[in-house]
Amino acid sequence: ELPPPLGCGRAMSPPGVSLPLVRLRALEDGAAGARYAGHVGEVISGSLDSRSQHRDVLCVRVLSTDGIKSVESGMLDLLEPPTSAGARCVPQGTLGRRWIHRLIAPLMPDPALVELVLSFIEIEQVNMAEVSAAGASSVAPYEACDAKHTLLPGSDSWWISAAGTTPNGAGSEWVTYELGSSVRRVSFVRLRIPCLPYGPLSVRVFHLERADRLPGPYERASPNLVTFDTERLQEWALVPPIEAQYLRIVCTVNAAAAAEYEDKWQRLAGMRLADANCIGFFEIAFV
Repeated sequence: ELPPPLGCGRAMSPPGVSLPLVRLRALEDGAAGARYAGHVGEVISGSLDSRSQHRDVLCVRVLSTDGIKSVESGMLDLLEPPTSAGARCVPQGTLGRRWIHRLIAPLMPDPALVELVLSFIEIEQVNMAEVSAAGASSVAPYEACDAKHTLLPGSDSWWISAAGTTPNGAGSEWVTYELGSSVRRVSFVRLRIPCLPYGPLSVRVFHLERADRLPGPYERASPNLVTFDTERLQEWALVPPIEAQYLRIVCTVNAAAAAEYEDKWQRLAGMRLADANCIGFFEIAFV
């Protein structure tokens, strides 16, 4: 990322005040701009006024890179602040909690009974303390390599698929996670990868799939999401949020094969594309 554009100094929010969160869209034509799609940013200057008929230019800090971009307001979607882990909410496509309460409260004078009924309707926001790895398409035979290690923070362990599973860096390798004892809501996904020149096998393109039971069936739950070449914990907003008991990340292209994103990666990584035949990542988290 370049230094902040003119007029885009890094603003500090007052103590206890969070900056508005946004989801970025593809910022420009071509792969370089498309890779921003879905990434989360903070608005550090400018106004997101939905009533405005003009496309104002805002300064946005991209959380995945810590870089600052000048972005037209029409290329951003305003996000709700992250919900606390374990918080209860009504499923998508239903009336809001307040409306449901208004409908059933006159029929049940006991408030405790109303809350009991709501408890059968509501689902919980995902809590990482409950998340576990439930399987993987394949695993490379190394001690530090295991699907369950992707739930550990940092870069001391990882998951990589078996050799030969992504010929020339492309395939469909996955890790499945059980989000809890029942359906959970996921609004954000975070991922950490090794960067080049050390990470030619790191996932560059992935998507998410959901299921209500094992072994499926699974259905696609996100568009293609693209990582940046950084070891920072990268973050994408899922709009609409995903509601499922089982969620899997499907890794389709590694950094070695992503020629449209990486320039002369072979010179950096010192390996042939044919040798980059597996894929993986360090860490994943759901919010």
